[in-house]
Amino acid sequence: MEVLTAPKDWQLTKLENGFLEKIGEEPMTPEKRACPVLSGKG
Repeated sequence: MEVLTAPKDWQLTKLENGFLEKIGEEPMTPEKRACPVLSGKG
């Protein structure tokens, strides 16, 4: 797994948050993204 941190990665974040919103989940915040447990990746 690669954590994307470059400014151009905002498109991936926007896509992911749009998907989460569609399925009724809270959007990812920088805090959630930094924590593997909260992001569901840990």
